[in-house]
Amino acid sequence: EPGIGKSSVIRAMCEERGWHFFELLCNQLGDRADLTGCRSIKDIETVNGKEKEIWKQIFFPHQSVQDAITCATNNPNEIVVLFLDEINCVSETLAPAMLQFLQYKIFGRHRVPDGWIVVTAGNPPEYNNSVREFDIVTWDRLKRIDCEPVYDIWKEYAYKAGVHAAITT
Repeated sequence: EPGIGKSSVIRAMCEERGWHFFELLCNQLGDRADLTGCRSIKDIETVNGKEKEIWKQIFFPHQSVQDAITCATNNPNEIVVLFLDEINCVSETLAPAMLQFLQYKIFGRHRVPDGWIVVTAGNPPEYNNSVREFDIVTWDRLKRIDCEPVYDIWKEYAYKAGVHAAITT
């Protein structure tokens, strides 16, 4: 369900353990190029008197992914958590790239560094009209934990943690 603290729980777990946390909001990704990169002309060479374009795949990842890659590169022995929030809101054009990522841990040609932990979260379709139902192939690559808020349990926690009464009421 939305607003029950999925992101907060993962962020707090990372802080408690001293792990790096990076969040990628999947519903803000536009298309496949956001994960796999864009083609770009590398150079033009002349072959038999004719100019020929040499193409190269250039990786322009989402800033959260780039920050996580930089962190992992600079801290190779530390754990990095990449949190993919709203994973079931990726567009139809991005779905194959996301499945490739879940299956092989690669963005295009770029492999996720060792030591990364990938965590995903999403909400049921009744809370968001842009939610896509996963096919069986995608579900096979995920471990699902359904979370539901239970007010009485939270209230007991809030009391013990000293949460202000204005919040608990």
